[in-house]
Amino acid sequence: MGERTVVRTLQVSNLRLRLLDSQGNAGKPKAVFESRAVYEGDIEDLPKLVPYLVRAALDGFPGKSGTVRTVKFHSKTGAVLTK
Repeated sequence: MGERTVVRTLQVSNLRLRLLDSQGNAGKPKAVFESRAVYEGDIEDLPKLVPYLVRAALDGFPGKSGTVRTVKFHSKTGAVLTK
């Protein structure tokens, strides 16, 4: 059969969200919730991706901070497919 080289560009976008409590801990802000969302795919239009990244980062809020989950969205409707 032989070998064939395939070159593909993969877009990677990240969103990191940290919610801080600045009222306690002697004025030193303390992280009370942290989340990160990562997109890997073909879409290069960041303004279109941001709402999905935000939804994924806040999905399940105020659940356990710092856990890793996979959230998939329908590419046409934006509906959550899996969590």
